[in-house]
Amino acid sequence: MRRTAPASTGEKQALLISAVVVTLLTICPQLTHGQIEQPVIVPPELLEFVDAQLPPDTPLLTGDVVLVLTIGESGQVSAVAIQSGIGTPFDEAAADAARKFLFRPAFADGKPIPVVVPFTYSFKLSERRGRIVEATGDRREPEVTPGQQVTGRLAEQGTRTPLAGIVVLLEDARTGSLARAVTDSEGVFQVTGLSAGTFRIQILPPGYEAIVRSVEVLDRSGDGDAIQDVGTWYTKPDGSERFRTVVTGDARPPAATEVVLTEQELTQTPGTFGDPTRVVATLPGVARSPFGFGYYAVRGSNFDNTGFFIDGHPALYLYHLASGPGVLPPSLVSEIQFYPGGYPADFGRFAGGVIAIDIADPPTDRWHLDVEVDVLKASALFSTPFDDAKGTLSVAVRRSYYELFVPLFVDDLSVSYTDYLVRLSYAISPKITFKLMFLGAEDRVDAGSTDDTPGEDSSQDIGLGFHRVTAAVDAEVDGKLTWSTSAAFEYDHTEGRRVAEDDDTLKVDIDGWFVQLRTSLDWAPLPSYRLRSGLDGLWSNLAADLRIASLPPLGDPLPPEFDPVIVQSGFSGPYGSIAPYLSADWEPVDGLRFLPGVRMTIDYWADTIHLSIDPKVAVRYRFHADWTLKAMTSIAHQPPPIFQVIPPYGDPELPPVQAWQSSAGVEWIPADGWEISVEGYFTKLENLARPRNIFTSEDGEVQRTNWSADVGGRSYGMELFIRKRMGDWVHGWLSYTLSRTERQFPPNGWTIGPIDQTHVVNLAWSFDLGDEWSFGTRFTLATGNPYYPIIGSRYDADRDRYQPIFATERARLPIFHRLDLRLDKNFRLDTWLLGFYLDIQNAYNASNSEGFRYSYDFGIRTAGVSLPILPTLGVHASF
Repeated sequence: MRRTAPASTGEKQALLISAVVVTLLTICPQLTHGQIEQPVIVPPELLEFVDAQLPPDTPLLTGDVVLVLTIGESGQVSAVAIQSGIGTPFDEAAADAARKFLFRPAFADGKPIPVVVPFTYSFKLSERRGRIVEATGDRREPEVTPGQQVTGRLAEQGTRTPLAGIVVLLEDARTGSLARAVTDSEGVFQVTGLSAGTFRIQILPPGYEAIVRSVEVLDRSGDGDAIQDVGTWYTKPDGSERFRTVVTGDARPPAATEVVLTEQELTQTPGTFGDPTRVVATLPGVARSPFGFGYYAVRGSNFDNTGFFIDGHPALYLYHLASGPGVLPPSLVSEIQFYPGGYPADFGRFAGGVIAIDIADPPTDRWHLDVEVDVLKASALFSTPFDDAKGTLSVAVRRSYYELFVPLFVDDLSVSYTDYLVRLSYAISPKITFKLMFLGAEDRVDAGSTDDTPGEDSSQDIGLGFHRVTAAVDAEVDGKLTWSTSAAFEYDHTEGRRVAEDDDTLKVDIDGWFVQLRTSLDWAPLPSYRLRSGLDGLWSNLAADLRIASLPPLGDPLPPEFDPVIVQSGFSGPYGSIAPYLSADWEPVDGLRFLPGVRMTIDYWADTIHLSIDPKVAVRYRFHADWTLKAMTSIAHQPPPIFQVIPPYGDPELPPVQAWQSSAGVEWIPADGWEISVEGYFTKLENLARPRNIFTSEDGEVQRTNWSADVGGRSYGMELFIRKRMGDWVHGWLSYTLSRTERQFPPNGWTIGPIDQTHVVNLAWSFDLGDEWSFGTRFTLATGNPYYPIIGSRYDADRDRYQPIFATERARLPIFHRLDLRLDKNFRLDTWLLGFYLDIQNAYNASNSEGFRYSYDFGIRTAGVSLPILPTLGVHASF
């Protein structure tokens, strides 16, 4: 039997919802923006209603399907999205019918405009009444439906995720009668009142493969309330999602320019070994770092001017050595926010861009275990909910085994790293959440060399690591006010040693720690206005134990250096900082947002106090549904590294680095899922420090100045970002940066900077090939870094070696180009997933030398070290 919703019901609901939506759109701006004149809006009117067509023999059902309709200027429905429904085939039938609706379009000031409105399509049984017969007997309680009861569970194959809201049809093989059930939130269905016999069960979950089975229903009348359980049935996605464009509404960006990466964009970008944090290297404004070390120079700043933050706290050490992965488990990185300039006032103490990483809560449905093994490393992540899913616990560990195979190719070299994470999250109440995390990593590189010449054997060891603990509380005071506070303590250490035969041992041991407290209030009294204030306090201490070659004595001519004098030295000192900040998000008229902010930082080092004010303002104007103008200007300060300001090697009077950042651009959405951004920028840097050897005399005492903050910097350029978001069978982006980076070293004029890369192109594209196959490619093309070539040499008799003679003009390294490929294949078993991947860096083995090697007298030059082709085969399993 075919049934359709009454036309009058749909018409009334459409008109009512449209009127409510338009009324709110008309009244709210007046309440928010005072006396600002608003356009006169006429809501759309439904002219032609179309009945939903259901397949024959569809069981009776009453329910609502909530749709979101996009109505164009012609009155036709251009897009339909299912917001909530009652299952197959009702949801699809309602959506198909809505696509054929015809509306009188909405009007603004007499002109038709496109609108997006919700629409509820109701399926109702026909209310047919017979003659009312007056009761003549005693009223009896209703009896339980006689017959057999069958229950089962429906879940996604591999992930065991329950499938809710799915219609289950049971057809009696003898009589052809139908019974139905709908799965609940746990994927469980139950059918009662069945006769014993054979039933044909049909399940058609949208987006998944159909399930058609025969079940023999047994007669359990003598078992009382016994229920026949058919167990759990698993079904896998049917691949239809590959060709469906998902339109998502992004959160309001807190800055003029923000790039947010999520999901597969973070873990399946080729050339990153599946590490989310390395995806940043493919974004616009980011200069290519040598050897892929993972330190980024953004918009003309230095490598150390870019800040990394994990859950709001600075990360001084984010990557493993030897181009290793990041220190965070990829599965727990929920998203990465990249601000190339003008970052929000929440962050500070960096003169370049900011990369903010948020740690995700694991799933709460059950325990999960992810194991991954490849030719370089092995890792495991376990998570489980507890206390009725109020809390979650995550434990992760990763260990490399370079030391097992590197010696097969390189003698006397050992590389290893380890990292771990333990994270606890607990909802104390529906409005208060507590989080505790332990995070740490250790790296070690041991290199030795053996020479046939007596006394020439040597070894060099480098070790570094960190260990941190963070605690955070997030509380919703009321619907408009939230409070967040977090504290972090971290211990860092770096060790370096050089041991040579018949020579003194050189060492550099640096230990440090920092403690930070952050607290903030977020108040949103109106939809168009939000205010955020906070306090960021940090205290740290750094100590160094050095055994190094001494500096030449003051006032004396340089002596011959056949054997430099080795001295024991060191330094230590605290660094303190406190920074209150305030920012706002104000939308005075629809589509126009102002994002002002200010941060005041008081820094303390070497018994000196420095005050910095960082004002900033950003504007975003969405003048059309698909077009947004954006602009920003800001000032940022960054304290100098502590070793530059602590005696005896530092200068306490060094000021913070200052950066003035400005940009303007436009964003365009040409089609659903596509984004194009074009932006120009200008950055000016002041107070950059350089090593000096200046002697001054006061009261007859000669003093040495090791640093001078007199270097200036500037950079300007254009960035293009074309992105296809995830949601169908292809996603990725193309980024292109055209820039000029310059430095000024007084008394000389402006010259190109050491990290100037005129052109940087990154193409990262991934394809869903179907049947759980995916393929990705990444191509990088960048102008070579500038350098001063060696044009000759002279023999230095005092040092018994040749000294190079450098050119006065810079040259450039050859153009850098590299192709990375990645292939993934997943297999779904009923209760777990098995996947294989092949990640190939530098697929065609391009020779991209980062410098040159010279003979002892600099007469012969050959290409320097570069990263060769590096294929990585790995396997991962998810339980």
